[in-house]
Amino acid sequence: SKPIGGTLWRIPTLGGARVKLIERINGTACFSPDGKLIVYKRWLEPGLGALIVANPDGGEERRLHQRRVEAGHAYYSYAWTAEGDAVRCVFLDRKPEGRRWSVLDIPLDGGPERVLYPEQAESLTQLICLPGGAMLLNLREPGTQRMQIAYVAA
Repeated sequence: SKPIGGTLWRIPTLGGARVKLIERINGTACFSPDGKLIVYKRWLEPGLGALIVANPDGGEERRLHQRRVEAGHAYYSYAWTAEGDAVRCVFLDRKPEGRRWSVLDIPLDGGPERVLYPEQAESLTQLICLPGGAMLLNLREPGTQRMQIAYVAA
């Protein structure tokens, strides 16, 4: 059967052969602040998503986090904390009552996830991690449906 997802390649800027790094990648590959790790999304099976951490060459893959969703994007967007000790993600799940968005903090050391922004119906589409634990969120304003940028203190 055909694998779910795409392939991540390293392509030299000034020419040369491309090198296959990772297969079955289902989202953006984000580099850690020190450049020593990458995180990306992978669907393990229908309805079961995971964040995978690996070396930049695709080696030493390990599952950082996984979650089953009824019907959703699971890890809608994700970014490393400025300190590089965790990955934060906008999590989307489609539940019977509608879409539900939240922000999770997932420690790199395997500790328990923390909910940083509780589940809500309004869209949270992007996050940027700032030094000291603060973050910027791109969210839809209730009522007007206009996109806003919110600063969330640590």
